[in-house]
Amino acid sequence: MIPASLLDGEIKRPAFYDMMAGESLAQLFEYAGGPTDMGYTDRVTVRRKTGNFRAIKSLSLNDSSSLMNGDEIEIQPISHRFLNRIQIEGAVNFPGAFEYTEGLMLSSLIEQSGGLAGDAFLGRGIIIRLDPDLNLTNEPFNVGEVVNGTSDIALKNEDFIKIQSIQDLKEEETVRIEGEIQKGGNYPYIANMTVEDLILLADGFKTSAARANVEVARRGALDNENAVAEIFNFKINENLTLNPEASKMKLLPFDLITIRRAPGYGLQELVEIEGEVKYPGKYGLKSTSETIYDLLVRAGGLRDEAYTAGAMLIRRSDYAASTNRHYQL
Repeated sequence: MIPASLLDGEIKRPAFYDMMAGESLAQLFEYAGGPTDMGYTDRVTVRRKTGNFRAIKSLSLNDSSSLMNGDEIEIQPISHRFLNRIQIEGAVNFPGAFEYTEGLMLSSLIEQSGGLAGDAFLGRGIIIRLDPDLNLTNEPFNVGEVVNGTSDIALKNEDFIKIQSIQDLKEEETVRIEGEIQKGGNYPYIANMTVEDLILLADGFKTSAARANVEVARRGALDNENAVAEIFNFKINENLTLNPEASKMKLLPFDLITIRRAPGYGLQELVEIEGEVKYPGKYGLKSTSETIYDLLVRAGGLRDEAYTAGAMLIRRSDYAASTNRHYQL
């Protein structure tokens, strides 16, 4: 018995096979079901032990020579190159690969691909092809002239044609909203968009928003090196109905909209009073000018057992866990 192996090849049943002495390569392939449809059958690679080294033998699929102990046989895949392929991508209605025929013209290929898309850039396209030395070369063409019949180009096998969209050639245009808004951030720019439209897309104001002070910062003119931004301020109606002053202003790409916080808005703050008062507990701070005396009045005053000389204020801050102060009531 002669063990032989089929490794990493395009064969239907790759495995180790035990062969009888004198059996050939053609018989081995018959046992293995033959090559797959993607197998390269003009040449079969055999790796064979020769003394203390290994050797390569190239045989045909129907070779009748006998196999030897330890032979490893591999069917390689066919080439990835195409005999008659041409490709077009970009701003055409049906991009992809097409059959190349001798004498195919660029205008005909564009027609086969469904014609130009509505956003096609007509000024320039490119053909990428292989030169005789198999180096990539680039040949530009005027898309508009090819489509209207003014000029045309004969194509070659494996040419790659790229027609750009005018949208691809533009910087991505956005507007940004920040501040007291539900969902701040960048949003795609849409023509004729107003500040109210953008606020609506951002899910509206926060409770803390100062609707009377909306600011739009717009890029300065490119021809004025000292102009960083142009600033606009106006009021927005609370229910986002059209405000004549704001609605007549259409946003431009890269505008920055800032919603300020209302001057009087602040989170509710608590103070706590404990000990010998009639109603100890937590109290909402009425104003920044409220005093300890005001709090004592709200707490119903001191009880008869109160020791006023030992009154203490404990204040917490960002810099220390607490600070203690003694007060004479």
